[in-house]
Amino acid sequence: LDATRASGQAVGSVVSLLLLVAATSIACPDEDLFNRLLARPDRWPLIRLVALMAALPIAMGISRLAFLKVGLQGDGVWVLAITVGVVAVGMAVFFTSQRELGLLIEKEAFSRQTAQAERQRAQAESQRAEAERERAEAESQRAEAERERADAQRLYRALLEAAPDALIIVGLDGRIILANAQADQMFGYSREEIVGSEVEKFIPQRYRGNHVRHRSDFFAAPSVRPIGAGQQLWGLRHDGEEFPVSISVSPLSTQNGLRVLASIRDV
Repeated sequence: LDATRASGQAVGSVVSLLLLVAATSIACPDEDLFNRLLARPDRWPLIRLVALMAALPIAMGISRLAFLKVGLQGDGVWVLAITVGVVAVGMAVFFTSQRELGLLIEKEAFSRQTAQAERQRAQAESQRAEAERERAEAESQRAEAERERADAQRLYRALLEAAPDALIIVGLDGRIILANAQADQMFGYSREEIVGSEVEKFIPQRYRGNHVRHRSDFFAAPSVRPIGAGQQLWGLRHDGEEFPVSISVSPLSTQNGLRVLASIRDV
């Protein structure tokens, strides 16, 4: 009889809980109780509370039946049943909480690792973007420098071509590096024939030996000055004609070394 009564009490507790849930659903027919429960941020503590309310009377009833079967009688059986039920449910709740805590710690550690990896990735992206920006800026500066250099060369050549006198630029080896159109016309050679030739080619044969020495002296002590002050200088055309000239020279310092700019006028 006691066993039947204990079982009935446990079942009654469970039925009462189910009736409470059913009454709540009937009172709010337009709302899904379970979905609302699962949507709450504190759903797991609520679910544990509901499980505790359902499991505690069942554990108490099962414990009391077990004590009655082993021959225990009296009010002490209820005390033992309540104690065992509470301990059993409490242990279940404890181990469940520990498991959830472990999962939470693992999730938090994974989140930290993910966040750290994301920060490192973002930092690497930022560094890569900065390097790309610096490379693009360097390319832009290089392109701008190339444009400025090209503009300067075009301006330099335009100035050479616009000069009224014949202009030639000579290197340390005595070969002509650059000449303008007036030099072509004055000496009667094409530009291709002038550039790369030794400057002595355009001087009469009898003066060439001394000119080589004078050229070496100029490169040893370069300065802006006229050549052969107080003397008559002569040039030699392609057809062998000699003609009087006046010559002024200026040193040019370039990336490829010292050069000399010679201005020649047919007098």
